[in-house]
Amino acid sequence: RCLEADSKIQTQIDYLQEQIRKLRLRGGKLQRSMAKSQPTTMAALESFAKLDCHQFCDTVYRAFPREIRDIIYGFIHPGEELSVIEPPPGEEDEWGCYQLRTYFDFTSEPDWRAVTRKNVEKSDMSYLHMWDAECMGDKVFQELVEYYFRFMHFNFGAELCLIPQFQINDQWSIGKTPSDFVTNIEVSVDFRGFNVGVDNQDDERQVCRNRRGTWGHDHCDGHNYKLPQNTRRTQLLAHLQALFGFKAGTKIYIHVGGHEPSDPVLEELVYARETAIPIIFPTLQRLSKSGMVVKVVLTDAAPTFGACASDFVVDGAIPTLKAWEDEIKKVSRLAKHVKCKY
Repeated sequence: RCLEADSKIQTQIDYLQEQIRKLRLRGGKLQRSMAKSQPTTMAALESFAKLDCHQFCDTVYRAFPREIRDIIYGFIHPGEELSVIEPPPGEEDEWGCYQLRTYFDFTSEPDWRAVTRKNVEKSDMSYLHMWDAECMGDKVFQELVEYYFRFMHFNFGAELCLIPQFQINDQWSIGKTPSDFVTNIEVSVDFRGFNVGVDNQDDERQVCRNRRGTWGHDHCDGHNYKLPQNTRRTQLLAHLQALFGFKAGTKIYIHVGGHEPSDPVLEELVYARETAIPIIFPTLQRLSKSGMVVKVVLTDAAPTFGACASDFVVDGAIPTLKAWEDEIKKVSRLAKHVKCKY
């Protein structure tokens, strides 16, 4: 009886193993069949998603006026500052320097967004379809791109040399360049020596041999603070000249800095009026006359788009040196009134 029972069990095991073998063969065939059809399936799914998104965008375009559509676009591309350069994480190289990453090192806006906005995950590509005209439709896509360049604040810092490349480069493959749009640009001018050349004490700073650097560091022209002052000023004006490549109506924010937070405000105003301002103001006046909206700010804070209430701001259709001198007089009177050193 025991042998008979064992024989029955073995027969069942053999049967089940044969069934498993057949199921594995069938599973393999199904997997191969699915692998062959998967590209077609994914292509069909992508096509459906694009069509559905396109139809939705067309509905929005027909249903709402431009003002309402702009509000919708604001949720997709909130107007905020976007640095054109970004210090990389990690350690210094053998020369004790970092290799800067720029806007031009990335082929999609979501990738660059992840680098410059610390609250966005690197793997987040949820905005990628926003840069695809097949998804958005030509009309909505055009408006969305225009909104992006009109409300984003592109901060070049002291990297003025990147402006021409930014103007002509279709970095996101959208068929348009930034110079096609009215946009917001921010640049920095260091009047303490580097890119203006008024303080000789800064000429002795060490230079990193393989670093791209900045104005005030070494990106734009390498070891620029080793150059004669007149050469540095000429280079600065040449880089500022690139601002004329933007469309009329572009807002240009000039952050004039170089002083320490502990320095008296009045002293810094006078110092800037006597050094950097006469150099750059003729260019700024020509920018205003050409249709640009120019704002000049002297501040001891880090450059940000939109000055603090305590910052000295020269604003208006055409900046003038008289506005700067009037501010000096105002601060001087205030200092006497409150009997404190500004």
